[in-house]
Amino acid sequence: LSGTDAISGATYTYTGTSGTSYGPLTTAPSAVGSYLITPSVATFSSGSSSNYVITYATGTLTISQAAQATLSMSSDSTVEFGGSLTLTTTGGSGSGAVTYAVTTAGNAGCSISGTTLSVSGNAGATCAVTATKAADASYLVASSSAQTITVSTRSITVTASSPSIAFGAAVSPSVSVTSGTLSGSDAISGATYTYTGTGGTTYGPLTTAPTAVGTYTVTPSVATFSSGSSSNYAISYSAGTLTISQASQATLSFAVTSATLGSSTTLATSGGSGSGTVSYTLVAAGTATCSLSGAVLSYTSGGTCTISATKAADDSYFSATTGSVTFTVSGPSTATSTITAGSASITADGTSTSTITVQLKDSTGTDVTTNAATVALSTTAGTLSSVTYVGAGAYTATLTSPTTVGSATISGTLNSLAMTDTETVTFVVGAAAKILVVTAPVAGASEADLSTQPVVRITDANDNTVTASTASVTIAPSAGSM
Repeated sequence: LSGTDAISGATYTYTGTSGTSYGPLTTAPSAVGSYLITPSVATFSSGSSSNYVITYATGTLTISQAAQATLSMSSDSTVEFGGSLTLTTTGGSGSGAVTYAVTTAGNAGCSISGTTLSVSGNAGATCAVTATKAADASYLVASSSAQTITVSTRSITVTASSPSIAFGAAVSPSVSVTSGTLSGSDAISGATYTYTGTGGTTYGPLTTAPTAVGTYTVTPSVATFSSGSSSNYAISYSAGTLTISQASQATLSFAVTSATLGSSTTLATSGGSGSGTVSYTLVAAGTATCSLSGAVLSYTSGGTCTISATKAADDSYFSATTGSVTFTVSGPSTATSTITAGSASITADGTSTSTITVQLKDSTGTDVTTNAATVALSTTAGTLSSVTYVGAGAYTATLTSPTTVGSATISGTLNSLAMTDTETVTFVVGAAAKILVVTAPVAGASEADLSTQPVVRITDANDNTVTASTASVTIAPSAGSM
């Protein structure tokens, strides 16, 4: 430039290059990339452009990714034993996703899923977590400083139960967690209990359970963990109330409320108090068709009936009853179980067979599908094999025919009790096999008819008369003619 002439600027045109798409525009770009800068119309702050022949040359503008603002962990630095923590950050720049990683495992058993940190270590254990915000088109990747996470104790309230018991019954309080929760498989099996009389009852405080009628506060302490450790918990204790009432018997219940068909049951009870005698009542015979004689309960079918027991009062206790109790007789019903024959008619030849099937059914007529009874079968004719269980509550035996025609009635028992159902199988004549002379011929005069004509009978192989046959019969005399 001449003398004091000076150029203060120009008009700039920007065009993307090297893979950057932009312009040409006179508006400056802002996105990361490479751009050609083409100047024109130089502006003279001193002098005039008319005195010059100006040639313009391009330059290059490079915009690179910037460093993000400082990224910091903003979530809590403690997490309850067995709990989880939602991880958060502050700072960073751009649209990159934030991820988290355990950078120092420590002994806290830390694991991360998405933004959730979970711990499995004991209270006091630690680990370190770092956040990373991914790069985007404008900003480089950024990571936070590691944050130390400490496992804190878990707050729970342990409360004693409030049992109400009868005089003479065992005092057995228990505890439960009424505020907060235990972690995982941790479990409290008990505690130390301190008993103090209240509401006019004088007692304690003692750790020995009272036995006298009255009202007592039950204060738990020193919880016993059957799984886990108390050191992982901040435990608050809450008292319950023990009430011991007067002179009611302990709960009276039946020692046995079920039986198997085929025998009777001598009823017995458990519980109750005092020296009163026990009596029994059949409330309803039910589907088991029960009957009661003294304490002996009998039944004729699978099903149920209803019974009750009463223990009489004595000088110290009121009477007690079980109330109505369902007594269940397992096994099939003799009234509904069935006997069927595979073949209702077989040949009376001593070898033909029919499969006899017993299907167990309950009192409603529904098939019993298990081997639930001892089944025996008998027949009035022919022979029966032993009974075999074939599955699905079914039993079979093989009936073999006799050699004479007729019929057989098959009956059965379940656990030695007679079944209602029976089955009939008919034994029929076999194929024609013989001709038997019933009436022998008697000769007459020479060249005359026999004075007594022969009579013959067609029979099967076992001499049973064939009453219908398509067989051809040929009779030829040894002398004379027909």
